[in-house]
Amino acid sequence: PLDALYFLAPSMENMDRLVEELSTKPKYRSSHVFFSHRLEDLMLQRVAESYEAVSRISSFAELNVSMLCYDDRSFQLQDQGD
Repeated sequence: PLDALYFLAPSMENMDRLVEELSTKPKYRSSHVFFSHRLEDLMLQRVAESYEAVSRISSFAELNVSMLCYDDRSFQLQDQGD
């Protein structure tokens, strides 16, 4: 089996879907999960409460690459905490 790479925007809906997918019969050898910006504590807790999901995650990181696009040539990197 292959590894899975998830690149997600943090939201409770995405956390629920991630936990659901990782808690079922494994489709992938391991999972690498990355988020576009900072997770709220409640979102992190949602994943941490699932032993099945946690046991299948090899990488888990916040990349802080969310951005606001003004047009096709300009953007601003924006931290959700601002």
